[in-house]
Amino acid sequence: MSKVAWYDIQTEGWLRDVWVLAHPFYTLWHLSYIPIGAALAPQMDWRALGWTVLAFFLAMGIGAHCLDELNGRP
Repeated sequence: MSKVAWYDIQTEGWLRDVWVLAHPFYTLWHLSYIPIGAALAPQMDWRALGWTVLAFFLAMGIGAHCLDELNGRP
């Protein structure tokens, strides 16, 4: 078993696959821009913030990285 990324864990199975596929540190990095932008707004809408983070996580954190895997790991 070879490491595919610097954050790869030393185990086998579905947990490793999900961890590597989600690119957790990069996903959290980009998700952090959403609350920063929300904090700059005149009023904080927690419900909209939660839905926006969820939508962005599903689109970028899951969808984009799964498409990367289908087309070969970059």
